[in-house]
Amino acid sequence: MKEKIYSEILKENYSKVFRLCLRYFGNTEEAEDAAQDVFVKAWMNIDKFRGDSAISTWLFRIATNVCLTSLRKRKPAIIQIDKLEIEKSDDDPEDSNKQETGEKKIEFFNDYIGRLNIVDRTIVNLYLEENDSKSIADITGLSDINIRTRIHRIKKCIKKEWEEKYGIR
Repeated sequence: MKEKIYSEILKENYSKVFRLCLRYFGNTEEAEDAAQDVFVKAWMNIDKFRGDSAISTWLFRIATNVCLTSLRKRKPAIIQIDKLEIEKSDDDPEDSNKQETGEKKIEFFNDYIGRLNIVDRTIVNLYLEENDSKSIADITGLSDINIRTRIHRIKKCIKKEWEEKYGIR
């Protein structure tokens, strides 16, 4: 029975956990290792899961702890997010400008996230995985209002810095 439950948990959550780990490490190999560690810990502790939160929240908390522990053991790394698929068309200069702007935004965002403190970086990573503020609060141990406030401030700062640097939205 435990194997069947675990198999479902793995199937439904592996890609989300892997993406979260990838944002921490920016490296597929390290992200795969971390995701594997997460699911080993989940397997070993599945009987301890109380059901107070969603299983995905529990897994994200394990993943966050695994990633942060690993990062503390080595020097800081720059976080990379998955590059967005931007269609390229050499025929239309407007498409080329859109692509250039899109790539500039991705690079800017990666740089900005890489400069955040570890707590804010964790919040952003979890937010990018489409966790709501309550889930992020459960995972990080911060209050829901604190999470919402931090997300709001981070968005505001990103927008302000982008506009100061490029003068455009």
